[in-house]
Amino acid sequence: PDIKYVLDTDAMTCTCPAFARYPGPCKHLRKVLRIPATPPNLAPVKTAPEKVDGVIYTIGHSNYDLPTFIGMLKEHKVALLIDVRSAPWSKYTPHFNRPELSEALVAAGIKYLWAGKYLGGRSSISVKDFEFWGRMNAILHLATNQNVAMMCAERNPVQCHRAYKLTPWFLEHQHEVVHIVPEGLIDARPFQSAQKADWIDSGYA
Repeated sequence: PDIKYVLDTDAMTCTCPAFARYPGPCKHLRKVLRIPATPPNLAPVKTAPEKVDGVIYTIGHSNYDLPTFIGMLKEHKVALLIDVRSAPWSKYTPHFNRPELSEALVAAGIKYLWAGKYLGGRSSISVKDFEFWGRMNAILHLATNQNVAMMCAERNPVQCHRAYKLTPWFLEHQHEVVHIVPEGLIDARPFQSAQKADWIDSGYA
């Protein structure tokens, strides 16, 4: 017999195992509330491309409204946003929840992928694991013919794993990274050097 789960659509909860195990609404809530299906995840690639002409961008969604956020992406001609949040949901800025954000981006002509399970700040995956570097290779392949940005929550890169975990990998493999902020762009290489002491003090390095 089918197992019946208890849904509370006001509290956005469900008694199914998937709701307890993963962040965000389960398939039962999505069906009842007609929430769009989640977009595809980023798959790993074994080898890096021979050449990447462009840079890798990063951005934090902070508490921006969607028009401001999408405007920042369009200003730098970002065609693909890769969500590297471990939990792609925001209690205080629900327009950055995974379904709502992906739908808004697609409507604006920007593609969306989620990679937070393996590239997120709270992921237990080591940078030496294929699950990690295979997806970093995938980002490089995607960046060969379009501008790609990695997104997390924090506006300031130094407060985010974009700077202390993801950016060093790209720099070590000779790929340029820049951080998008409202004031413009921050070149990651001198920024990394300037902030290194802060990371050590914070236990990040």
